[in-house]
Amino acid sequence: MNEFTKYNVILSGKVMPNEDRASVINDLCELFHSTPSYMEKLLSGEEVALKKEYTVTEAERVCKAVRAAGAECKMVAVQAQPLEVVEDEVPSELSVTEFVVSCPSCSRDCDSKEDNCPHCGFILTREGDSQFSFSVTDHGYEGEGLREIDATPLEMAHMSSMKRFIGPNADYYARKFPLFNSVRHPKFRLSWHWPALFVFFYWALYRKLWVAAGINLAGIVLLFVFPALSAIGLIYVLIWPAIANYIYFLHVSKHVRESPEHLSQPEKDERLAGIGGTSKAAVVGGILVIFILILSLAARTLLLNAYEDKYGYGANPNQQIRGDGTVLNIESISDAKIARTSSALIVLSNALKVVIAGGNQTVVEKTIENLVFRSENEEIRDAWDVPILIQRSERTVELLSAGPDRRHRTLDDIKQIIPFK
Repeated sequence: MNEFTKYNVILSGKVMPNEDRASVINDLCELFHSTPSYMEKLLSGEEVALKKEYTVTEAERVCKAVRAAGAECKMVAVQAQPLEVVEDEVPSELSVTEFVVSCPSCSRDCDSKEDNCPHCGFILTREGDSQFSFSVTDHGYEGEGLREIDATPLEMAHMSSMKRFIGPNADYYARKFPLFNSVRHPKFRLSWHWPALFVFFYWALYRKLWVAAGINLAGIVLLFVFPALSAIGLIYVLIWPAIANYIYFLHVSKHVRESPEHLSQPEKDERLAGIGGTSKAAVVGGILVIFILILSLAARTLLLNAYEDKYGYGANPNQQIRGDGTVLNIESISDAKIARTSSALIVLSNALKVVIAGGNQTVVEKTIENLVFRSENEEIRDAWDVPILIQRSERTVELLSAGPDRRHRTLDDIKQIIPFK
């Protein structure tokens, strides 16, 4: 083949052997961003040419994408079949003025002239955009009755590759992904993913979104460990299902973009299917992690309760005082740095309390010695980047932050005292 020759890609109008017609129509809808009724006409047995003239590489890529969807197609050199206008070649019901597109947001039919969906307001794909488009013209090949459609070869290949990467339930995500524009130019939009509302951590593990799963779990643990954060708990829970589809789109797009260019499309798809898909083993591992965390938190609670029964301050076990002797009201702190420092002191004190409640004096002594050593080396700092002093007496350990003035032993210090004998 001459690399300078231009080619037309022609759909034969037939489904490939052993392919399910309904599945092929569904895949073609996604490739061409159109409706099943129009895709039915592409499989009516009449040849249909893609509107653009391609290089040999582009034409091969388009053919692979169309065949991956299950439809027969071929490449024809442009000079082999001169193009000329044939009047009345296209039925009037397929004219561009009456063309209908399917809104990727609400799936309702919209006039191709509209910039926004009249039903939900979503910005519709226009010819020349990076998403799929499907437009009928009045041109055809002489004597063969060919209609022409427009499709972006790179995006067609991307959608095919993305479905191979996604694996189970690929059709659901293929319907959602056009909301985010394109693989190379993603745009954030809110959507909704019901499983992520209830089990985002497990869903993320199932879809191999390791970082997202870790961040989600860390946030949940923080909400349990710091009751003061419970006010934002509902917002935190609702954020994940609103961004889940977009997070997954970015994940899939990244792997599709990074596919080695020297591989053929089938080789790329095979590679993507291997590194993508789902992981049931990760879900099982996630269940074990949650189980261990629950046991750990339960043990921590029991040990803290045991400590407070013996050494605590009654209704306020995490009591902190200022340098002037007044009690710091932890529940009504408005200054962000004071709040962060107070929380840091609580974390340190609770960790030490758990060790003390364990009852092993050797471990208790070593833990206190380690904290004092780290304090002397200025490794533990407050929100003002001033070292937190950790000093022990015969029966107590004192945690002391210098406070806003950054000077220890002044009236604005923040102090917490932990009895251990």
